[in-house]
Amino acid sequence: MGDRAEAEVLGGGQYRLTRILPRTSALRRPSRRGSGDALLAANADFVLAVCAAPSLLRAFALPAGLPAGLFVSHWDRLAPEEGDALARRLEPLRAELDSLAWGSALEPPAGLLPALRGKSVAVLGGPGCGKTALIQRLAGVQ
Repeated sequence: MGDRAEAEVLGGGQYRLTRILPRTSALRRPSRRGSGDALLAANADFVLAVCAAPSLLRAFALPAGLPAGLFVSHWDRLAPEEGDALARRLEPLRAELDSLAWGSALEPPAGLLPALRGKSVAVLGGPGCGKTALIQRLAGVQ
């Protein structure tokens, strides 16, 4: 997800960039090089953080002012009593987030797709947390 632009059709499959449109939002994180910050996504309408249940995010800040949700994946790897205990700990976050769900990225909860439909969603999360599997399922790609 990035900048939006206008282009002029030149013909023969050729286009000319005429204008870069103003950003409606910008998601940033501190630069790993120590100075400034790095752009993660532009023009997002919603932010969905995906994390594996065993490495649940403790806290995250979204200074871009966008609605934010949390999907905790790998729920199927927990014993039932572990899932119940984690669900109780997650529930207070519901008041602070625009969306809170948990389950398997291979079989996302039914209510997750309608909440995201029609939005440009920046999906954030660490390696192996289920981002790609979740995106594929939500897009109907197996």
